[in-house]
Amino acid sequence: MGALPTGTTLANAPTGESGLESSCGAHKPKMTDSGGYQQAWQRYKQQGRLWIALFILYVPAVVGSAMLSLKYFHTPKPAIVVAILWMAFTLYLGARINLWRCPRCGNPFSGSLWRSKGIFASQCAHCGLPKYDNGEAS
Repeated sequence: MGALPTGTTLANAPTGESGLESSCGAHKPKMTDSGGYQQAWQRYKQQGRLWIALFILYVPAVVGSAMLSLKYFHTPKPAIVVAILWMAFTLYLGARINLWRCPRCGNPFSGSLWRSKGIFASQCAHCGLPKYDNGEAS
């Protein structure tokens, strides 16, 4: 973290110069190469697939854990814990996907947490980058 130029305060410092953005995670740097875009899209796809799997497997996992819990422990409490943890992780991952940052502009790709298309967004709500695009001009 370097010193600010004379006459520059934190309020008027150019983005990234103060070092605060990178240390608190408030601003994600924009990617400039197509390899970085592809890596970001690959992570996005993995998270989306995991969320879909968690969503689909929720009922079978909870029913299975309830059956095992009743058979071996004679109480449904472990199954309740499994259900709550499963729901919490599914909600957490869903929020991460909704707030996933566009590789071009660094803003949430699908909008905001409250006004979002989630995994159904076909382009960035802020810069218009098409989903899964490598960012190169066509």
